[in-house]
Amino acid sequence: MKVSGMGIFFVVFFGGFIAMILFLVVASVREDFTLVTDDYYAQEIAYQQHIDRVQNTRTLETPFEYNFDKAKQILYFQFPTLATAPQGDIYFYRPSDASLDFKVPIAAPNFEQQISTKELQIGYWQVKVTWSQGETPYYYELKLTL
Repeated sequence: MKVSGMGIFFVVFFGGFIAMILFLVVASVREDFTLVTDDYYAQEIAYQQHIDRVQNTRTLETPFEYNFDKAKQILYFQFPTLATAPQGDIYFYRPSDASLDFKVPIAAPNFEQQISTKELQIGYWQVKVTWSQGETPYYYELKLTL
C-alpha cells in the first residue's frame, strides 16, 4: 500500500492539532480562575461608598481646593465652608515605597490646613483626602511631585 505525500500531511496536521487541543485542555484545568474574592459584596459596597464620596466632592457649591508652595515646601488645603468643621484624614501614599506612607488627621476648625513637605522624600506622592462634614462624606485625590 502506497501512502501519498498529501495523506502524510493530513495525518501530521490533524495529529498536531489534537496535540495542541490536549495541551490547552491540560493548561486550562491547571489555571486558577478565581475572579471573586471571599468578601466580594463588602468590597463592592465599599467601592460604591468611594464613588459616592467622589460624587459628593464634585457637587460641592464651594469646592475643595489645595495649593502647593514649592518655595516654602507647604501644602495648603482649603475645605468647603459648611456648617461643621471637616473631620477625617489626609493620607500620603508613596507608590514606590510603602514604608514611607503616613496619615495626618484633619485639624481644620477654620476650614484651612497646612502640612509641611520638608520631611518628605523627593519624588511622586499621591495625597488622598477623605473627610466628612456633618453626615456627608467626601474624597479628593491629588498627585504631588516634590
